[in-house]
Amino acid sequence: MLANNNIDLKKVYPAAYNLDNVVIVGASDQNDSKWSDSNYSENYVDIFAPGVGIYCALPNDKYIYDSGTSLAVSYVTATAALIWGCKPNLTVEDLKTIICISVDKVDSLNGYCKHGGRLNARTAITTKL
Repeated sequence: MLANNNIDLKKVYPAAYNLDNVVIVGASDQNDSKWSDSNYSENYVDIFAPGVGIYCALPNDKYIYDSGTSLAVSYVTATAALIWGCKPNLTVEDLKTIICISVDKVDSLNGYCKHGGRLNARTAITTKL
């Protein structure tokens, strides 16, 4: 997998499929900046979510701090589950729209994703279409 790649210039799949039912997520750090290894794109990456220094469980009661877009995606997935738990009649497309329009706009993420921001679970849960 390519790291720190502009998907607009060098396509990475499945991110570059640009589907209405998939949220493409980049990883941000503690300063709301793009994580150095995160892929990015103004046309394909929808939003960013925390993905650096995340405390993770491993087998056999082990724990580590890890970083990656896979960790950032877990925050978006959990937020989607919370939203759907509160609003079970939403379509998948509506769910994606809510997640994307409820981001915290962050100047340092402008140009790195479509919606110019980082996931805000609380705002997403309370956002109405």
